[in-house]
Order: sequence, then structure tokens, then C-alpha cells
Amino acid sequence: MVDPYGFIPFTLFCPFPLHFTGILFSSNFYVYGLKKAGDEKITHVAKVFPLAYWVNRSHVSHEGTFFRECSKEGLAPPYLGTMFVTIEGKTYGLIISEYYGEGTLKQLWQSNLKEKEKDQIIKRLRELFEALAQKGIDHGDVHGENLLFTRKGEDYEFRLVDFESSSWKKEKSHIYPEIEISTGEILVL
Repeated sequence: MVDPYGFIPFTLFCPFPLHFTGILFSSNFYVYGLKKAGDEKITHVAKVFPLAYWVNRSHVSHEGTFFRECSKEGLAPPYLGTMFVTIEGKTYGLIISEYYGEGTLKQLWQSNLKEKEKDQIIKRLRELFEALAQKGIDHGDVHGENLLFTRKGEDYEFRLVDFESSSWKKEKSHIYPEIEISTGEILVL
């Protein structure tokens, strides 16, 4: 994939050097893989927003705030920080976190899962959303690609990403969102 922002090769210092390795995901923003010098594996990711009419510094800071709060509770991958960089006169907002997981819930759900595994996944997702509700946070964009998973033996752990639509709930409750697993299939918890 061609790098539209010219971030490769690019090294970011925050507080240690992270080297951009390439784009992992693209939408109306790009998620880049980052690694420390000498590491073979990607260790961090940066969600990059070009600052323009549809996104500004407060938009990026808003998402960073929710990412940080959820990260403290283990509901999101470990958060490193939000920063702004200017390259050749263009400013970008970056949200940086540790690389997490083996894939998305959508990918996991499309694999050959047994009923017992599906039940375990639903149980873990219910726990995640209960914790989110207890924090008083409405994610605002829950779907299978915004939930990352990792296996822990025969169990799973999930973390949320993409907090740009998040908001504080007026009252804490036990409301479970619908999660889009794949086209046309909705899992209601």
C-alpha cells in the first residue's frame, strides 16, 4: 500500500524511538505499525489523522481522552499518548498505543468456532461492556473491527479501539450494545 502521508521512513520519539513500518489499516484515517529499534515485531500502533476541516486538535484529543481512560481499566490496549507532528507544513494528530492481539472479533467470529467457544466469547464481551458501563462510557461505534482479541489458553481477552464517537453517559447502566460481526449478522448481548 502506498503511504499517502510520507511517514516511511519516519522515526517518532515518544519517549523512545519508534520507527514507522507501514500501514496496517486504512479508512478515513490510517493505522501504522511501529517498532522499536532492533525489534523484529511491531510493538506499537499509531492512528494518524491529517488535521483538516473534518478533524482538528480537539477531535484527536477527545479520542485520546477516552482511549486513555479505557486503557487504565484494561478495556483498551495500553495507551502511550496523543501527539501532533508537522511534516513539510502539514500537521497530523497521532494516537499511539501498544500493539494488541491476534486480530479482530470479526475475523475470530468468521473462523470455525465451536458453540462452547462462542459462548465463552459472548461471556467475555458481556464482561467488557459491563465494565465500560460502570465507567460511564458509551463507545459509540461498537462493531467487530473495533474489538481486538487475544487468546489466553482456552479463553479470550478483548480490547476496544476507535474511541472517536465515545461520550460520557449521564447515568451508568447495564446496557449491552449490538455488535456487527459480519455483513448482515448482528450479535446482541
